[in-house]
Amino acid sequence: MLSIVSPAPFTFGCSAGYSRVLHRLHDLTSKVNLLYDSTELSFYSQERYLPMRPVVKSNSVARQINRLAVIHALRTHGPISQAELARVTTLSAPTVLRVVRGLAAEGLVTGDTKGRSSGGRKPLLLRFNATAGYVIGVDIGGDRLAGAIADLSGRVVRSASAAIAPDGSLLAAESLYGVVRAVLDAGAIPLTRLRAIGVGVPGIVRGGVVVHAPAVGWRDLPLAAELEARFGAPALVENDANMSALGEFWFGAAQGARSAVCVMVGTGIGAGVILDGELYRGRRQGAGEVGFTVFDRRCLGTRFREFGCLETFAAGPGIARRARAVVSRGGGRRIMELAVVPEAISALHVFAAARDGDVDAREIVADTADALAVALANIAALLDPDVIVLGGGVMRSADMLLDRIRAHVSDAVPGGPAIVRAQLDDRGTVMGAIARALVFDPLPASSDDAEEQASAPRAAAAIATTRHDGA
Repeated sequence: MLSIVSPAPFTFGCSAGYSRVLHRLHDLTSKVNLLYDSTELSFYSQERYLPMRPVVKSNSVARQINRLAVIHALRTHGPISQAELARVTTLSAPTVLRVVRGLAAEGLVTGDTKGRSSGGRKPLLLRFNATAGYVIGVDIGGDRLAGAIADLSGRVVRSASAAIAPDGSLLAAESLYGVVRAVLDAGAIPLTRLRAIGVGVPGIVRGGVVVHAPAVGWRDLPLAAELEARFGAPALVENDANMSALGEFWFGAAQGARSAVCVMVGTGIGAGVILDGELYRGRRQGAGEVGFTVFDRRCLGTRFREFGCLETFAAGPGIARRARAVVSRGGGRRIMELAVVPEAISALHVFAAARDGDVDAREIVADTADALAVALANIAALLDPDVIVLGGGVMRSADMLLDRIRAHVSDAVPGGPAIVRAQLDDRGTVMGAIARALVFDPLPASSDDAEEQASAPRAAAAIATTRHDGA
């Protein structure tokens, strides 16, 4: 059964807007080999973005950079006149006029008010039309999926959820298609205004194909192609941990960071890794499998398959397993009082018992924090991210874990990253999928223009040197 809700407004903050524009800009520049002179571009400095002077080698990318610069200025400074757009973006007046005309033809720009005159006619003020299109984000869980539709500012309009039938991959796929249709119908949004769909999947994804997602019974499913065929919009499919990382990066606890690692601790342990504003997926799309890190040398020589060394110890089922072992030896009296029978013991019972003062439960919690601290210290030393975000079901008890984890990591890695609790909780993957869909910005067909190519570096530099507050 589908469940539809109308959520409270949830939009991009200023730094999230910068993140989206600059992330897309980096994606474009890397594809066409923009050359940077001097220092590496720092997208997300907390103080001021480092300037860059790229040498643009493709007219199509020059047009895209100019287009993104104008859209970003409209978002940040609108309503704004064309003359002010030229000043803010450093683009020439003819280039701004050309871009604005193109955006207006797509319905992305409106001009409905007049500004103050400096002696001549009052200038027309332009504003970004966030409702000109919509994107959908979907989180596919083991037994349930959730979806939401948002406008082009990232404001969620409607959301829906549905149970996933446990008896077949085709039914899981139909549940997904049903949620997409449900949020479109609930928002009364026609397919013609759907710009992209983002989907987070609990499995391995390569090039829009779900290689293996055992929780929903998918193997070698061309999910992106299936969605595009059904709904006529581009589909972006990623591992769910990656989507959660994008959600926290753009909407949550990692806003304003340049690099971040989002570690989800639940029934398993996985992470999304963002380096210099881009997802790092690894050679086999397997980057972030933190659950397979070895925190104890006694794990060496053991063959791990479905769950890794850290997961078997510190994920929810591992915590419960250790608690049952303690109970079988006559300990954990409060754990048993809460769970009633050993088979019912869960991580929730362990944390509750620890809060009630049970010595054995407190020891289990401390050991869990120590194991996670080893993994996070290694992540901090290897990747040097600005922030490590901790989320997932186990982190609902972060108040009993975070201080000990932070202390251990700080001792082991001087000057290490901030370690914070995830802000989005169950919304992380959906909001990351929405953000991933918002990145998709197809460039309309246009003729090559030498002036566009010449002005693009100025526009890129204007974006890169802007402060978070839009100054």
